[in-house]
Amino acid sequence: LGKALLVFHGPRDEVVGIENATKIFAAAKHPKSFISLDDADHLLTKREDAIYVADVIVRARFVLDRLFDRMMRIVIASAGAPAGALILQRDGHLFLVATATVNPERVTVGLDEPIAGSTTLPLTVIQYVARTMEPLVLAAPERDPRFGEDPYIVQHRPKSILTLPLMHQGRVAGVLLHSASLRAAELARGGDPDEVNRAIETVFGVKVDA
Repeated sequence: LGKALLVFHGPRDEVVGIENATKIFAAAKHPKSFISLDDADHLLTKREDAIYVADVIVRARFVLDRLFDRMMRIVIASAGAPAGALILQRDGHLFLVATATVNPERVTVGLDEPIAGSTTLPLTVIQYVARTMEPLVLAAPERDPRFGEDPYIVQHRPKSILTLPLMHQGRVAGVLLHSASLRAAELARGGDPDEVNRAIETVFGVKVDA
């Protein structure tokens, strides 16, 4: 499915048996959860069952948004970056789900915007990282022949860009992107892979395998 899965099933459901729910759950990849609804029927005709299911769904979304919010704030604060973006992959397409800026200080979550055709993000950089599954640090991106003609880079001329693939079960689940710190840019200009990896580890607080 390419999405998080939450399965509800009631043992007394006479429409869809437990074997069907189990088959769906077993076939899905993580993240996934299974919740058993004691006396609920297939259509959730009891008011308390319907309210419970709705509450779980709303809370799950709220928790996810809070997680994205916290992650973006940590990334921006750690990097000293003016802006950042979180892009997730779903069904083979990339979607913008969260953004953060320092001036004004603002984090926006709950987004679900396809990035195809966007001029507010460096698409060629994001697509490169999603394809190669490798972190990328760019100093003076406009001078890089691979990305110099990207509309975002041409218009905004960022001094540096740091991009990290988010991996899950050996596949790219998304891309985390922001303007890199000056130190990361200086390391990238030197071309030492070990130093670049250390810069990414310092800025993002994660380990990058060599």
